[in-house]
Amino acid sequence: MISVGITHSKEIIKNDKTNEYLELNARKASLQKTLTSLIEFKSKNGAIDEFMNLENRILEIEQELQALGVNLGDFDKSNEFCTLKFALSENEQPKTVGVSFAHRCKVSFHWTNLTYFGIMIPVFFLLALAWLILVVKEKIQPIIKSWNQKDNSN
Repeated sequence: MISVGITHSKEIIKNDKTNEYLELNARKASLQKTLTSLIEFKSKNGAIDEFMNLENRILEIEQELQALGVNLGDFDKSNEFCTLKFALSENEQPKTVGVSFAHRCKVSFHWTNLTYFGIMIPVFFLLALAWLILVVKEKIQPIIKSWNQKDNSN
């Protein structure tokens, strides 16, 4: 959970549509039964006026079923039977106090030590390597001179 501020007010509005959805489904089932029974009457013999009235009534029921299908489709699109509207009002929290002087000193000391030793350790190894090369050169130089003198005498 992220805290953004201090909550001063909140408002929740809940619109429950479950009953409306159930009523539409029940009305649809009733109309489908009526339509089925009217279509069965159509197969029986009767006067032309009766057939015309029957056909008009079948068309009315089909139109009502289509309208119900659209209304039920509204529920199916959102897949929600209950709508919540939530409003929240918050104020900004007071700013925290800045970094203390002691903390700044500690951080700067730590950084300085890391940087100093990060530079000085490689410099130390380079100087040690240079000294080692000079010492080895001094030790080898007399040996090289003696070899050169032996070669010149022959």
